[in-house]
Amino acid sequence: TQFINFLLRLGRQMDKKYMIIPTYDNEALTFSKYRDDLEQFYILSIPSFEVIQKLVDKKRFYKLLEQMSIPHPKTFFPEDISELRAITQQIGYPYIIKPAYSHLFAKELGAKNFVINSSQELNQAIEKLSDKHLEVIMQEIIPGKEIYMFYTYFNRASEPIAICGYDKLRQYPPDFGCGSLCKSAWRSAPIDLGIQILKAIKYRGMAEPEFKRDPRDGEYKLLEINARTTTESRLPAECGVDVEYIAYLDTVGQYTPANG
Repeated sequence: TQFINFLLRLGRQMDKKYMIIPTYDNEALTFSKYRDDLEQFYILSIPSFEVIQKLVDKKRFYKLLEQMSIPHPKTFFPEDISELRAITQQIGYPYIIKPAYSHLFAKELGAKNFVINSSQELNQAIEKLSDKHLEVIMQEIIPGKEIYMFYTYFNRASEPIAICGYDKLRQYPPDFGCGSLCKSAWRSAPIDLGIQILKAIKYRGMAEPEFKRDPRDGEYKLLEINARTTTESRLPAECGVDVEYIAYLDTVGQYTPANG
């Protein structure tokens, strides 16, 4: 609330409205929660708090994928860390322990997830998690390296009016990091899946679905959807799809296909 109060004080001093674009999950959650207050002074194009929770809360997200039969990695939902060893017998090594809320996990433990290759690494992860009271999930690691993402903007009617896709060729940290080398590419199968779920939840705003192609069956599996801008956002802009600018034009009522 201190952050919101600061923004409201700042807004009262400004002579015009400026657009706020969330760059982290906690910002996206906070802006959506206080959207009505912020819109007095700022331009926002973000979904409701209820909608954004479905993407940011990874437990809700993967359960939603199960309900919609969207291909995704095999995922388990332990009630607490006491269940991690028992679930390991079902999932098998290697797998990852990842947070329900990424920003809380990173703040407490300084990591995006734990990669578990052995009982020793599981014991180490349990020790680190033992007093943190963090919700986690357990998920298989899909083999291979083919990762595909697309950056998009959905308008108030939950229609995508900007899409740019790219292969993530290199990332940092390796395996579970941000894209440090991406190449634009149009791949209809994952794009159609991403659009399907975003339309189903009546999404509005910027989003970046991320997929990994599973060499075992050839399917693109949905890993996550970032409900915000991302570190790869300048690649779409260089390709002629400036998502943030399109979002601004649409939100202030100036968007047309010609100027977008």
